[in-house]
Amino acid sequence: MLTEVPDLWAFGFRIGESGQSEGFFERAYLSVIREVAPHIRVYTRTWGANPEKLSEVGAEFPGRFVVEPKYNGEQMGLPYQGIVEPIEPNLPPAYSYEAYPVEPQPWRILWQVRTNGTHRIFAWGDPDFVRRTALSCRLGRGLGYTVEPLSAYYPVDDAYHRLDAPDGRWHRWNHERTWFWYELWGRLGYDPNTPESVWLNLFRQHYGAAGDLAYQALRQASKIVPLIFAYHRLGPDHRQMAPELETGNDVFALAGHRVAGTLEDFVHCPPLDTRTFASISEYVRAWMGNPRNDPLLRLDVHAGGDSPAVPKRDWLPTGKVGPYEVVRALRVAADAAEKAALSIEMGSPPPTPPLLCLLQDVHALVWLGRYYGWKILAATHYALYWETGDLEPILRAYGEIDSARTCWANLAAVADRHYGPFPDWLRMKTDAFTWLGEGKKLARDVYDLDRALADARKHRPLYGGKPVVGHVPIRFARAGRDLRVSVYVYAREAVHAWLYYRLPGQGEVKALRMFPSPKFPRVYEATIPRNEVTSGQLHYLIRVETHGPKMEAPELLERRWYGSWIRFDSVGARVYRPDGDGKLWYTVDVATSTARPRIQLLPSKITWLDKDRFRLTLRVQIEDAAGIRWAKLYFKPLPSHLPWQEIPLAAEADGAWNGQFVVDHRGALFYVEAATLDGRAAQYPDVRFETPYLRVPSWDPARASELAEAYKKQIETGRFWPWDPDRPKDYNRPLWRFW
Repeated sequence: MLTEVPDLWAFGFRIGESGQSEGFFERAYLSVIREVAPHIRVYTRTWGANPEKLSEVGAEFPGRFVVEPKYNGEQMGLPYQGIVEPIEPNLPPAYSYEAYPVEPQPWRILWQVRTNGTHRIFAWGDPDFVRRTALSCRLGRGLGYTVEPLSAYYPVDDAYHRLDAPDGRWHRWNHERTWFWYELWGRLGYDPNTPESVWLNLFRQHYGAAGDLAYQALRQASKIVPLIFAYHRLGPDHRQMAPELETGNDVFALAGHRVAGTLEDFVHCPPLDTRTFASISEYVRAWMGNPRNDPLLRLDVHAGGDSPAVPKRDWLPTGKVGPYEVVRALRVAADAAEKAALSIEMGSPPPTPPLLCLLQDVHALVWLGRYYGWKILAATHYALYWETGDLEPILRAYGEIDSARTCWANLAAVADRHYGPFPDWLRMKTDAFTWLGEGKKLARDVYDLDRALADARKHRPLYGGKPVVGHVPIRFARAGRDLRVSVYVYAREAVHAWLYYRLPGQGEVKALRMFPSPKFPRVYEATIPRNEVTSGQLHYLIRVETHGPKMEAPELLERRWYGSWIRFDSVGARVYRPDGDGKLWYTVDVATSTARPRIQLLPSKITWLDKDRFRLTLRVQIEDAAGIRWAKLYFKPLPSHLPWQEIPLAAEADGAWNGQFVVDHRGALFYVEAATLDGRAAQYPDVRFETPYLRVPSWDPARASELAEAYKKQIETGRFWPWDPDRPKDYNRPLWRFW
């Protein structure tokens, strides 16, 4: 081969995955290459390989040895390397880039971008996503990327469409159907600044007058599947999740069959990038005030009485993207894609068969996005029930699961009419997959809700005994909007509930009677009128009594039992209070806006300690009209498998914030998080517009003296090294609309 193809760019092999040692490749390949074609490049995948042995190969082929680390496992999900910390113990660090971008590098990096795990059948094409991916592949002096096409593990001919589908079977080869995918990865890899007009012209050539709308429909629909995997990662391997094909519950094998997982599995599923996205379980723990390193989704139970040992629980605002923001982004993308598709279908002239084929994929993706939106909401409310014992979230989850099942049925109606049963043994373990068949597993979700409801009902209180009380605390509210407060009470006696609250900046206590909710049984609610919900901190508590039908609300401050779990008053009324934060009052941060605080880098300071290390004093400007509650710096060495560290930033007199950390030759990743006094938070960099980390590139300690001035100038001008260099001018268009 080497003699017959003298212009071959590189000769490659897979050391770790072959089962052979590095010595085998020395004998079988490298010795021949040295003799026959010493000028050629040599490359290998890094999966399972020994970096020290690879360094020896790099020393023999200086400047001509290429390694191929995985970009994000065998999936897409994010337009940057999202696995930047240790992942599950049973998954090796080789699913990410490990320490391969660390200097001195006896190799060059060619990023292995796997897309066929995430995108298996539906058409896909998002120029913003591909552009950001291409730019992020420059990490570690990257040469570029290899990309896995949508038909990598599937037939290259059209083996998908139903023979009787009127809008299918119009092409022979699969790449004819997914032509835009190839255009994007080919052109943007060479020129990330390719203007949008190029794509519009291509769509006009393919689809005529409807080209512009077809482009918008596909671009918006293409935001859905990557976001699903970015937020809900069952695993980085292509055998561990197929977001286009499955309902998102984890699965396990039983007698050779796939068995649906539970809603609890869905709750505990982590995101791809755990530093930028907050999983459902993490979000709920933060909302309830549990520490982030708490491995269990449970609260410490209030022991009752007047014990001063009751743990303090504060809400933990976070700049991470949580479940409600992901749901909003999925809905925005689905609505925009559907609007464009319907405009084509209702317009004139009627769509051609190739365009109808594309629009069927768009409609399927719309219903898939809406399904995951409802499912994420239901799982979040399911988790809140188990945290608080409040039955209202579980009752809401019933409606949300019903909506999710309806969306999946609509997905099946579209996709199964367009595509015939097809094999997928990588993940779905079947040779005749249909969305209708997969949707039958959703019955498990209803079973889980029924089980939770039965759990709530089995705690039936006795006459005269303590009622079951649950309450999801309100942590954040918008000024000028009605504020509804509810409590779940299960008692065998008459129930009387009152809401007491103090307005921001006022000491006066006001009271509202809580009445039964017209929507949810055993739920009592009251609404603080919008004119009283003003910016600042509003405080409230709930009083529940089980006593005679004519019980009136007593004066609040005359009763010493407030803050206790249970106490009997002078007339024998049993008084209860929902499990809260161990303090007398719940605190609600009321804000006039949902905008994130603005964070800017300032010129910073660098102090070299030796050739291998320097101290970086980072300075940032954080601005918000409400004021800043706290600011934190998170940093880690560049190797992907090393842990993050957290330090608080200190406020300066001029409104700037600073913090110090030591960087060694491995380089570093870092980002800043800040929260306002009214409970809003942000991270910098912003994941919508760029990779959410700044970096200090690795350096060769032997070259420290010649690099010292360049590093000093870069840092002291406040520029640093963005992960995505040479960003185009229109780069400020958000990838997803999270907030």
